[in-house]
Amino acid sequence: PEEVETMIRYYSELGAQKKDIESEYKDLSQKIKDTLKTAGAREGRAGNYIVKLSLIESNRIDKEKLTPTEIEKATVKSISERLYVSEPKTKEK
Repeated sequence: PEEVETMIRYYSELGAQKKDIESEYKDLSQKIKDTLKTAGAREGRAGNYIVKLSLIESNRIDKEKLTPTEIEKATVKSISERLYVSEPKTKEK
């Protein structure tokens, strides 16, 4: 139905905008970090905003240090749904 097509078109448009916004968001984040680092600061204030640059420790598994059997044993499989939207290719004459 037409309403579903409209919904899918809007979904596709939002997806494209999301990519652009996420890219810009990431770029701005890096510029703010660079500004703090240039100033030799870990935190600062600009107008009504307070910004802090923190170091976060995270853990990850280094698969190169494990045998294939250990990796397989520790791997948990799950199933999730993923929606793909595309436009059909038209044949050019």
